[in-house]
Amino acid sequence: MIKRTAALLLAIAALAAFTACGGNKIDEAANRKIAGRQAGNDAVDYSFAYPEEWELGENNGVISIRFDCNKSDAVARYTTINVTTFSLADSSTGARNYWNDYKKLLAERLGDFTMLNEPAKSETSGETSGETSEADGKETKLGGTVALKVHYSAKLTENTYLYDQIICCRNGAVYIVTLTATNDDYETAKSALDVVEQTFVFD
Repeated sequence: MIKRTAALLLAIAALAAFTACGGNKIDEAANRKIAGRQAGNDAVDYSFAYPEEWELGENNGVISIRFDCNKSDAVARYTTINVTTFSLADSSTGARNYWNDYKKLLAERLGDFTMLNEPAKSETSGETSGETSEADGKETKLGGTVALKVHYSAKLTENTYLYDQIICCRNGAVYIVTLTATNDDYETAKSALDVVEQTFVFD
């Protein structure tokens, strides 16, 4: 339980991770003709593409990309997408069960935590048949594996942010893809998350 709590707290801390470095061009992969850059390294077992105008931040056990939504000003205002992964204490834990525990911790640790939409559970098991979003009715998958997508808002420091998270449990580990954006920047950033989701590949 202590290990799991520490992992969840680390995931919360990763929501605000902003560091800069470069990205690499990608070739067409898996018949996906999406121009952009590719994120991935030897420390993780996945890779994904992201738009040209975004830049690579952390590139180790956590991968993050970011976009300056305030280019007209000297002060940057970053929107980020990061991918974190943790080993599960119970390898049979599914995405929905993980989210139920994770949501409680977020509510305790983040100010003004508010769910904006949660996936509707399929009539059959969500781990085998997929989870659907109440917003669009589409099944969510990450790298071909059934996942869960959630949308919420919360206050971090003095600012309120919107979050989209894709949660996927696979081979005894959980993968969490998190978009963090201000209300003003969310619509612009959401398309980048779509690219990450569509091009995400497990090695």
